[in-house]
Amino acid sequence: MKLMPHLRISNIDEITPELIQKYQIQLLFVDIDNTLASHDQAIADEKTIQWAQTMKQHCRLIFISNNKQKRVQLFCEPLGEYVSFALKPFGRRAYRKAKLYGIEKQHVACVGDQLLTDVLGAHLHGFMAILCEPLTNKDIIYTKLSRSIERMILKRMEKKNEKM
Repeated sequence: MKLMPHLRISNIDEITPELIQKYQIQLLFVDIDNTLASHDQAIADEKTIQWAQTMKQHCRLIFISNNKQKRVQLFCEPLGEYVSFALKPFGRRAYRKAKLYGIEKQHVACVGDQLLTDVLGAHLHGFMAILCEPLTNKDIIYTKLSRSIERMILKRMEKKNEKM
């Protein structure tokens, strides 16, 4: 199923060098809003900057967001490479980076807090999908709608897994 994440995590801190090595990840696309920071957090905090610096020693990081250039650029300034207005799940602009860097699909992962953008986008491009619990319950209007759909989908997935 295109919405089933390969891995579920509680927060971004669970993405460690050991996990990167275990899954042989060479490129990690990281969602920003509600995965790394709340929507109203304008700049990356020290903890996020430190996490990014550590992870860059083990794989290439590209921060990815459907948000506007100004917001993403300001947040990612201390973090590194980013793609704003990515049009997840269908936008290809960000995901072409894997090909640009010569990284095979099986060595690419995407981490984010939404099934209908982050996980679906990963699957559509043949990448590993990592679903992270959202940091906050504060969402913009259309994300609130997709979250209610996601809750129904996740309940079905959990019931299916119980039967297996």
